[in-house]
Amino acid sequence: MRWPELLVVYALIGVVVTVAAWRLGRPGAWLGIALWPLVLPGLLSRPVAGPPSVSPDARIHRAVQGLREALDGWEEVPEGLPSLSDIEVHLARLAQRVGRIAAALASVDATAQEPVSEAVRPLVQARLSHVARLRELQIQGRSDLEHALAALAEIAARVQLSRWTGDETGSVARDLVRLARMVDAATER
Repeated sequence: MRWPELLVVYALIGVVVTVAAWRLGRPGAWLGIALWPLVLPGLLSRPVAGPPSVSPDARIHRAVQGLREALDGWEEVPEGLPSLSDIEVHLARLAQRVGRIAAALASVDATAQEPVSEAVRPLVQARLSHVARLRELQIQGRSDLEHALAALAEIAARVQLSRWTGDETGSVARDLVRLARMVDAATER
């Protein structure tokens, strides 16, 4: 085989690899024409699955259960502790709220990119401002949920530490009451 024939075969294989990469939505698919020996192995391999996602309900249950276990082994449980079951219910409501906002965003976002005439432009702008507000609510809800879960884990660790060091335990009840109020307020927004 001579050089011109070899270059034609190389280019044909490159075009096939480029079309396959483009159809799979791979970035830089056009590189397949010249660099197909480097692109082809990536196309033939299976995508690596990320870590399995854990549902918010499972994360909530795990965080509350961790605190419950820490408190069970505590000799001096302070007075005024809020019900962990109530906190778990409120956290689940907050997670459901965030999920409903995400579903609402998905349904509204699906129509947000339609081309519009000048006559309806103010309505589209109003809709886009509503979508932006929904996104803000979703971000705030996620942030509140993450903060509450991190606070539960921190309190559980503090309880475990105080079991071994004999440190003051009064702040745990105060922090749990503050956390319960914060979660309550977040579900009411």
